[in-house]
Amino acid sequence: GFLSEDDYRFEFVPYPAPPDGGSYLPFAGTPFDGLVEAVALFSGGLDSLGGAVEEAVVRGRKAMLVNHRSNEKPSRRVAGPADALRDRAGAAAPVLFSLLANKAEGLTRDYTQRSRSFLPAAIAAAVAAVLGLDRVTFYENGVLALNLPVSAQVVGAWATRTTHPKVLGGFARLFTLLAGRPFAVENPFLWKTKADVVRGIAAAGCGDLIGRT
Repeated sequence: GFLSEDDYRFEFVPYPAPPDGGSYLPFAGTPFDGLVEAVALFSGGLDSLGGAVEEAVVRGRKAMLVNHRSNEKPSRRVAGPADALRDRAGAAAPVLFSLLANKAEGLTRDYTQRSRSFLPAAIAAAVAAVLGLDRVTFYENGVLALNLPVSAQVVGAWATRTTHPKVLGGFARLFTLLAGRPFAVENPFLWKTKADVVRGIAAAGCGDLIGRT
């Protein structure tokens, strides 16, 4: 409700003819079981690159970078920074997992996309569950995450709340209920500005990758 100022009710029912899950996620196990230490959302933008650099280069942790796309246009733009980062990270080279998903045009006429972070958060949570992990990370600078109003006309949910701390906390509570165990959704960049993110990327020796975001 805080994400988009709408009311939601979730009902789970058996699907009589489920699609092949293996075509989306390898539910029977993956080659990365026990190897991947973190699952992070990766849009191909500057903040998500900063997060990938933080995981792979600074911390030396092997991360699964989860990307959602609604069409094929951004595929190369997303893969470029991820491929370049793999060359820098050595044994901690991240793995890019990109999922194509879209909805039928007739489902809604809402053009605001206020609730857009729910889908990639859910995809990342599913990936984390498959890998036996209990947390998902969004990397978003705090100025955007806290949706500071840029004008008097941007009020309520019209100012994006996609990665607001209250929203991520709500995701965590929902995923905890679904997983049946404690599950966290975090944003380590909450107290960083965009300039802080850029400085962090440069300090890790990856400044030349910024132009690819």
